[in-house]
Amino acid sequence: MNNRTGFIGGSDAVQIMNGGWVDLWAVKTGREEPEDLSNNFTVQSGVHNEIFILDWFKKQYKIELVDHQKTFAVHDNVVPLIGTIDAATKSGASIVEAKETYEYNKMEDQLARYMPQLQFYMQISAVPFMYLSCIFGNQRYQYVKVDADQEYQELLIKHIQHFWECVTTNTAPSHDLPAEMPIIRFPKYDGCSNVTRGH
Repeated sequence: MNNRTGFIGGSDAVQIMNGGWVDLWAVKTGREEPEDLSNNFTVQSGVHNEIFILDWFKKQYKIELVDHQKTFAVHDNVVPLIGTIDAATKSGASIVEAKETYEYNKMEDQLARYMPQLQFYMQISAVPFMYLSCIFGNQRYQYVKVDADQEYQELLIKHIQHFWECVTTNTAPSHDLPAEMPIIRFPKYDGCSNVTRGH
């Protein structure tokens, strides 16, 4: 299995913000192996469809993509942060994340689930915005453009640092989202500039 210790990644940011501190702490301290997803149909379908989702985005919006599966590694003086993006636009001004979900899911729910990962990737790659490109079953396609949110990213890092302290001090979190940490407000996207809907 892949070694998931020694750093925080994009999927870890999702788990930290959506709950799951205790389970993630066990993995990051080496007490448990990360879940083996090699035989998980849903996960592997998303992996194999990633190229199609990116190609469809490129075809529809005439944006050339480069740097597929490029890894960024930074250190904020407290936590090693490592993330692998799905692709970047040729201009280097933005990145693209590809996701597959079920037919009746909503883009709003995709954003709510993956916003920590999106903001994490924008922070470590230093881009001002990115695209979330999604297929919903085999019925429809949609993308959204999401702006970097400095306030969100600062609070996200505070959560990550607090979690990382539990890892480095070998102290199990008392619960999945500590009450003493500020709750991050979900960035608004209806009727404002944070998100621009695609077709």
